[in-house]
Amino acid sequence: MTGTALQRTITQMKRGTFGNTLLASVIDKHAPFRTQRVKNKRSPWITHELLRGIHKKDFLKKKASSTNDPSIWKQFQDARNKANNSVKKAKRKCFSDNLDANKSDPRKTWRLINELQSRQSKSTSVSGKKQKTKFSPHLVILLKHLIIILQT
Repeated sequence: MTGTALQRTITQMKRGTFGNTLLASVIDKHAPFRTQRVKNKRSPWITHELLRGIHKKDFLKKKASSTNDPSIWKQFQDARNKANNSVKKAKRKCFSDNLDANKSDPRKTWRLINELQSRQSKSTSVSGKKQKTKFSPHLVILLKHLIIILQT
C-alpha cells in the first residue's frame, strides 16, 4: 500500500466510511440480531386453571401435528374450544365484577372500558380539583351489555 492509499484508508477509518460493509458482514455473521419476545404483565382474569387448559391445548396441538392422528386432532379441538370459552368467560366475569364494584366512580369505570378496548390510558388531572359524578344506572346497564357484546 502506498503512502497516499494508506492516508486515504486512515481518513476513511476516522470518518467511519471504510469497511462498513466488511465490518457489517462480519458482525452479521458472528453476532446476528435476534428478536426477543417481551412479556407483558399477566391479565387479571388469567388463573392457574386457565393456564393449565391453555398448556394442555398447546401440548395436544403439537402432538396432533406430529402424529397426524384424527383422534388426537379431535382432542385438540375440544381442548381448544374449552380453553377459548373459559378465557372469554373469565374475562367477561372479571370486567363485569370490576364494573359493578366501581360503578360509582366514573374514572375507574372509563379506565376499565378503555382497558377492555385495549386503549392506552392518558393520565390527565384537573388542576387539583376533585370532581364527583355518578353514572346513571341506565348507563351502567348499557356498559355491561357493551362489554358482553365486545367479548363475543
